[in-house]
Amino acid sequence: VQTTSPASPVAWIVDDGDAGFATSGSWTLPMVFNGRHNDLRNHAAGSGANTATWTFTGLAAGEYSIAATWLEHSNRATNAPFRVLDGSGGSELDSVLVNQESAPNDFDDRGSSWENLFTVTITGTELVVELSDDANEYVIADAIRVVSTA
Repeated sequence: VQTTSPASPVAWIVDDGDAGFATSGSWTLPMVFNGRHNDLRNHAAGSGANTATWTFTGLAAGEYSIAATWLEHSNRATNAPFRVLDGSGGSELDSVLVNQESAPNDFDDRGSSWENLFTVTITGTELVVELSDDANEYVIADAIRVVSTA
């Protein structure tokens, strides 16, 4: 009897030091080396005007699972506002408030622990995840992982 395993889905990861990551406003790169690839960005609670975005291009239209990683701490937001857009300037597909005082713990991949945020369907070839500072404490922008569910 010969058995084969289905190929693992391809995961795309954009870290805060990678192409595809951008910020508006004054996000801080802490002096302490931490987070995925020893870096992350943070911003104090604000009005929502300061954002971090992760842009994934060259995707096929379809359904994707989206997860995030961050370094937890007691001074983090319990309501970090993430949202996902169908392309740059596209319609909002979903949003969620995340407790960043707790460690991401849904699964591990490529040396990081991840928290599932969304499963969405895009119609174009680009997907954008956004985090704003409209929260009750520091928000952490580290890495986002996207994988096709097809």
